[in-house]
Amino acid sequence: MTREQAIRRAAVVFILLGLGALAIVGRLIQLQVVEHDHWAALAEAMQEDVIEIPQRRGTIYDRAGRPLACDVPAYSIALDNYHMTKPELLVGLLEEELGLSEDEAVRKVYRESYFTWIARQVDREVGDRIKDRADELGIAGLLFFDTWKRAYPQGRLAPEILGVVGVDGEGLEGLELACDTAL
Repeated sequence: MTREQAIRRAAVVFILLGLGALAIVGRLIQLQVVEHDHWAALAEAMQEDVIEIPQRRGTIYDRAGRPLACDVPAYSIALDNYHMTKPELLVGLLEEELGLSEDEAVRKVYRESYFTWIARQVDREVGDRIKDRADELGIAGLLFFDTWKRAYPQGRLAPEILGVVGVDGEGLEGLELACDTAL
C-alpha cells in the first residue's frame, strides 16, 4: 500500500468517525433540546404519583357521650421483596407475632413481587414488637405505614346497628354505612 492510499484510507476513516460523532451529537441535541419537554414529562409521570391519604373516620357516641366506635392508631405492614434479607427468619417472626400459618407466611415472604401486603390494621404494640424483633434479627425490607383501625370501646354492643368498616375505611353495614359520608 502506498503512502497516498494510506492517507486516503485514514481520511475515509476519519470522515466516517466524524459522521458517526456528528450523528451522536445530533441525536443528543434532538433528545435533550428538541424533545426535552416530552421526555421530562414522561420521567415526571413515572416518578411522581398522587396518593390520596384517607381521613380518620368520626367517632360514634351513645346518648351519654360514651364512644361506641372510634379510630385508634395502627400499622399496615408490607414487604419490599427486593430489599428483604433473611426470609427464613422473617417467616418465623410472622408466624409468632401475627399468628400466620407457616404456609401463609411462606407465600407472603417468597412472593415474586416488588411489594406485598403482610398485614393491615395491626395493633401498634404488635407492630412495634415486629419492628424491634426485625431489627434485632437483622431483617430488612419490612415497611410500616401509619394508619387507623376501627375500635369499639364498649365491645360489640348492638353490632347490627353500628355495623362494620372495611379495611379501606368505608362503612359496610349499619350506621357505619348509613352515615359514611358524615363519618
